[in-house]
Amino acid sequence: MSIIVAGWLSIKPGARNEFIQASCEAILQARNHTACSDFSVSPDPLDDNRINIFENWETREALETFRASGPEHDLFSLVTQFSVSEYEVI
Repeated sequence: MSIIVAGWLSIKPGARNEFIQASCEAILQARNHTACSDFSVSPDPLDDNRINIFENWETREALETFRASGPEHDLFSLVTQFSVSEYEVI
């Protein structure tokens, strides 16, 4: 089984690059985690205020452990709207 986290975030105008740069530490930490197959925060090619999110974790426990220990940033203050879902893949 694996857990897929996927979706998008709308970011305040002009803050997309700031959000992506501030996400780099979390991306590195996740990718170095043995139970993380992929972790990406990327700019949308058509919408300057949108960021696409994709994560692939081997277990829910690994995902939850990472979320509890990830870097501290107030990135959510840059988000105006979002749609992110989790899927269990067997």
